[in-house]
Amino acid sequence: MTSIIGTDPLGNDVVLTNGAKNHILRRHPEMRNNMKYLNQIIRNPDMLLRNERRRAYISIKKHPYRIALWIVMIYGEDGKILTAYKTKRPHKLEKQGELIYRAEG
Repeated sequence: MTSIIGTDPLGNDVVLTNGAKNHILRRHPEMRNNMKYLNQIIRNPDMLLRNERRRAYISIKKHPYRIALWIVMIYGEDGKILTAYKTKRPHKLEKQGELIYRAEG
């Protein structure tokens, strides 16, 4: 089963498959209580990077309730989410792709 999570700032529909959801929960158990934020990460990221080599987008959003913590979601050109996890070092991700969107403010 596939669920549409939302549309990114570029107009791409992003979906979460059962396989991707299982991967995220199994490999990144810290995301269990953060899956509810996936829609916000897609629709309103703080930064959106394009990784040409992986043919993927990296969406980064500050965690809404935790200081110095960001949620990262990676999804392919086909709009399918590949993974999601939390990080304290979003600046390191900026080296993994070209910045194509930054939230105002």
